[in-house]
Amino acid sequence: MATSAEGLQADSVGWQSNPNRRGTMAIIQSSIFTILACTWSIQHLNVPSQNDGFWTKLLRRCKWTLLSILLPEFLMAHAVFELTMGLSTMRAMQTAVILSNDREGAANNIRVVYTWWRRKFPWWRGEKVDVDNKHQWTLTHSYYANMGVFGVESPQSSVDGRKEDQPCIALTGRQIARYWKHIDLPLLSERAISDKSKADFFTKAIATVQIASLLLSIIVRTARGLDFSQLELITLAFAACGVFTYVARWYKPQNVDTATTVNLRAEADLEQFEKMKAQEYDRFWQAVRHVPGDSERIYEGRIPNDYLPQYLPEYKTLAGILQVHPALFALTIISVVVGSLHLIAWNFKFPTREATEKS
Repeated sequence: MATSAEGLQADSVGWQSNPNRRGTMAIIQSSIFTILACTWSIQHLNVPSQNDGFWTKLLRRCKWTLLSILLPEFLMAHAVFELTMGLSTMRAMQTAVILSNDREGAANNIRVVYTWWRRKFPWWRGEKVDVDNKHQWTLTHSYYANMGVFGVESPQSSVDGRKEDQPCIALTGRQIARYWKHIDLPLLSERAISDKSKADFFTKAIATVQIASLLLSIIVRTARGLDFSQLELITLAFAACGVFTYVARWYKPQNVDTATTVNLRAEADLEQFEKMKAQEYDRFWQAVRHVPGDSERIYEGRIPNDYLPQYLPEYKTLAGILQVHPALFALTIISVVVGSLHLIAWNFKFPTREATEKS
């Protein structure tokens, strides 16, 4: 036994450095890890229904992560439209003079952004910081409302208790701006909404480190005249989509699981509640498939994650010939821009099998 122990000690080795060349498995592992970190951390799903369980929520997030891997341009285009809906909601709220001190309203989205910027960063013009912003409707409030956080129950259900017959309806931000006189909307500050948001900063930090490492590696190898793999180039395209998607959703709360039920005021009746049932959005997936929208998901108590701004029929016809949703134009442009990143590999060498065997 002593001889065996001495043999093991003689064969033991210390620290061994990695080889001076990148291995194929290291490139694959790094690229896959970066793609998964990007696609998982950028998910900002809407508030689920009160009837959704743990597995339903988990499968829904996995579904959108898979969709982000297969169609990253889809999620990026949707994030852009979510931003436009947020600005539109801000304008509607300010025009309705709800939770805002700006009683002059907003003429367009440019003024909305300027007004919001002055409130968000008052030091930019040397203005005094307004600490009490509880009554100010910000872009975060707009995102928060468009997620379907605020739900209203039928006045009939509160009387006879038939909640299953009249389910809770999730309101959009524009619906809140339209019917704010008929509901008791809670006053929430931007900080209170941020506290409800459960952003996964650890996952985002990992994704940031992975993206920075990948970008730095590609830059350094290009500067030294070294090649990099096609998989790394694809990962770079995913990273670009992830970064722009996250920037567009910078002020959107993340992982908000609980909805807030708002009560109808005394003057509101069942007729007002029926008007609130009207669908105030289009569906991205239906626009891609070019099929008419439906409203069955309204009764599930949540807003679908692929919701889009609703466009009137007269705006859906292009030159009186083609009926198409404007989201498809944005999706096409973004797909072309993201696809152009693959042109970086234009001068890559792709030898045939015969050429490889000869070499």
